[in-house]
Amino acid sequence: MALYKHFREYFPSTLVRTQELDPSKTYIFGAHPHGIIGISVWCNIVNAFSGFEELFPIKLRVATLNSNFYIPFFRDYALLHGFISCARSCLLRVLRKKTSVMIVVGGASEALDARPGVYKIILKRRKGFVKLALETGSSLVPVFCFGENDLYRQLDNPDGSMVRRLQNWGKRVLGFSMPLINGRGIINYDFGLLPHRTHLRTVVGAPIDVPLTPEPTPDQVDHYHKLYMDGLAALFEKHKENETDTIVFL
Repeated sequence: MALYKHFREYFPSTLVRTQELDPSKTYIFGAHPHGIIGISVWCNIVNAFSGFEELFPIKLRVATLNSNFYIPFFRDYALLHGFISCARSCLLRVLRKKTSVMIVVGGASEALDARPGVYKIILKRRKGFVKLALETGSSLVPVFCFGENDLYRQLDNPDGSMVRRLQNWGKRVLGFSMPLINGRGIINYDFGLLPHRTHLRTVVGAPIDVPLTPEPTPDQVDHYHKLYMDGLAALFEKHKENETDTIVFL
């Protein structure tokens, strides 16, 4: 367990609560951005030393790619830490048991745009989690992970380039993306696979109440999706530390 404490201190990491949550309700947390490998979620949500359970006394499961459960040993590690599959059927089953879930909405595609300064958030057409919230009456909670995109540098891969086409092909075939990254080493700071020591500040926003709607219409989904996007943008603007940082929805 001490290893997890040192893991958080390495960056260091901070979890920020902007509003208390009603423990009698269920929530769908949307975490943004994905970054290269979503280290903020490991540090500030899953980690036993993050203080999440003290700030938010609710039952929570974090969703990950279903393919991760086919990897020997990692499957057991993920299950041990409470991860679940991001498959709709699994999320629906967990929410109906009055357990909240967290989804890193941007997923593998967003990792290919993880760069410092500009947070490119893939969200405009990702509405499945909003429909799920309506079907279960779960409140939507935007979460922004500041510093996540600063952990690594990656090779330029603009849309249409050979590198990006190969990465997109790999994602279609394997189900996950393969950004070409550079971090730091143990004794050097300009090359290696370790993440840079950057302050990871995860800010949990205010919940957006969603009515229980067993069969939501597209207009209802669009309405609450817009409320969510507006809430995430406002959370970013209020809590960003670098005034030059910008958020772009894709």
